Amino acid sequence: KMEEELDDVSRGEREWVPMLGEFYGPFQKALTNADEQMPKIRMEEETDEVCDKVDEEGQVCGKPMVIKTGRFGRFMACTGFPDCRNTKPILKKTGVACPKCGGDIVERKARGRGRPFFGCSKYPECDLILNQPPLTTPCPECNSLMVQKGRNNAACTSCSWQEAIIENLESSDSDNSDNSEELAPVGD
Repeated sequence: KMEEELDDVSRGEREWVPMLGEFYGPFQKALTNADEQMPKIRMEEETDEVCDKVDEEGQVCGKPMVIKTGRFGRFMACTGFPDCRNTKPILKKTGVACPKCGGDIVERKARGRGRPFFGCSKYPECDLILNQPPLTTPCPECNSLMVQKGRNNAACTSCSWQEAIIENLESSDSDNSDNSEELAPVGD
């Protein structure tokens, strides 16, 4: 019915102000009735269930941490908020050990927007930072950490050793299929 009345208004056969008045009067009564009849439900009501529970406890108060979403993405926060304001970033592990301290190398993002970088999970005690993704395979020359350079190359972080991943994959098809996974980037 409303659509037909609006069509009449668009053709100039009916005035729009009285037509909207006829609609809005009963609509306002229905809204008032619904507001009075519906039960009041608060979305912030506390329950016994903790959503997005994390297996970590807060470093400040010892209460469990939960995953929350903020303007810079997801993070872990203490369930004791607002009394405890402890927060931690969610770290994406790469599966590669830090050559300096033995901790995990994790993917991080700079504040705001920017390219991800890789650093030690034990920061600030360990200051290892990489701009390229680490690889699971150590360098064949010096047994150090290797990183992915561009799309097709791998390079050692300690010595000058470099190799094209594509060349290694092509040669491994005829020689040894185990080398094909050696230089695969972590996390992909």
